[in-house]
Amino acid sequence: MKVALSKLIKVLQKQKELYEKLLELGLHKQRDLVEGKIEAVEEATNKEEIMLGQAVSLEEERMQCTMEVAAGYALQDGTFLEIIEASPPGERQELKQLYNEMKELIRKMDKLNQENMNLIQQSLRFIDVTMDVITQQRNNTYGNDHEMQSQQLNRIVDKKI
Repeated sequence: MKVALSKLIKVLQKQKELYEKLLELGLHKQRDLVEGKIEAVEEATNKEEIMLGQAVSLEEERMQCTMEVAAGYALQDGTFLEIIEASPPGERQELKQLYNEMKELIRKMDKLNQENMNLIQQSLRFIDVTMDVITQQRNNTYGNDHEMQSQQLNRIVDKKI
């Protein structure tokens, strides 16, 4: 039982480290979004995808460890909180700390992802407005009778793209 619990703690520590790296990468990505560095955003997104693949592998490993520990303690549901309560005092404290740290990391990552999504949506709205302004330009001229005539200019960009 102690081996399975120790393995679970190690997997949780790896997950926490990976989430910290993801959060740091997300902060850099946010800065690049604000500064309009598209290539840097794309590079960060590619790194995120690789790290998310690692996160999936670690999550599968964590779930396997969790099931082993839950079975060893004969827990009904095998939730993380049940495992914490059933663990010996030393491991219990370490598990509680990991649980709280990961919970906070996930909260920060969620907030950052929401902010980044808002930044992207604002950029898209700005692009739409700019495209509308460009494609809706008018050429105001005066005709033979000295009255203003307005001519639509759609030559710059085709909106159907």
